[in-house]
Amino acid sequence: MGESLFDILADRWHLASKNTILSEVQVSEEHYSLGNNLYIKMLDSTMNYNCGYWKEDTKTLEESQINKMDLVARKLKLKPGMKVLDLGCGYGATAKYLASKYGVSVVGYNISTAQVAYARESCKGLDVTIHCEDYRKASGKFDRIYSIGFLEHVGPANFRGYFELVDRCLKDDGITLAHCIVASDQWKVRALDWTVRFIFSGGAHLFAPELLTCAKDLFAVEDVHSLAKSYAKTLTAWEKNFHDNWNELEPRFGGLVGGRFFRMWNLYLGGSLGLFEARKLQLLQVTYTKIGRKEEYYSVR
Repeated sequence: MGESLFDILADRWHLASKNTILSEVQVSEEHYSLGNNLYIKMLDSTMNYNCGYWKEDTKTLEESQINKMDLVARKLKLKPGMKVLDLGCGYGATAKYLASKYGVSVVGYNISTAQVAYARESCKGLDVTIHCEDYRKASGKFDRIYSIGFLEHVGPANFRGYFELVDRCLKDDGITLAHCIVASDQWKVRALDWTVRFIFSGGAHLFAPELLTCAKDLFAVEDVHSLAKSYAKTLTAWEKNFHDNWNELEPRFGGLVGGRFFRMWNLYLGGSLGLFEARKLQLLQVTYTKIGRKEEYYSVR
């Protein structure tokens, strides 16, 4: 029996092994300097550029994103007045939601100037502080720490360092959550050459077991939750929004090398959808507590 298409593609994928602060700035500016309008048209009103949580009765992309943010809040067992660290923070959607709905104080770190400007404006009037700095600059002690769609940008050489930073910044009775794309251990692929070259320079997925091994001796794994099917539905919605709004986006992007941008993003969205449908990629939410935490953890869905 011959090789499958995925096996053939895997032969051309490579290990993205190192993300420096300089390279991460380059990644951020290349991807997000395309302009907020692209993401406004492709995403939903919450501006979450990551997987939603589609329950049985979920009907819209926006509803799925609210479900996801609330799921994160409930898994973190938030209480009013808690100090929370958001590593990555994107357009500030989750920071805004947690501060407004759960009464917590949120500090976010992000190196995308476009996203930071949007997040600061969106979170005006709330107890939210957004730093335009690398996540490795984070300091202080927090009751809760989370990252959503961020570990994919950290790089394999820094996965352990990420968890060490969380350990330093998390209080002894704290809870932390990582929401990220992983490649199955059987399909040993971190990053597609094409995607790294044209979409997310330097991006790399974890292998699922690394979410345990990289946190070894620092954290106890309390819960592992797969949202792979939810990501397929999220990508389907993004793809539809991109197509439905292309007439408005075309004046800005349509003339780029004879429609190259449209073809590139169409492949990015459709190809990602196929990988999640085929379960070659997974979206996992993993909840951790510090080893030695006395209070028992009860998970939620």
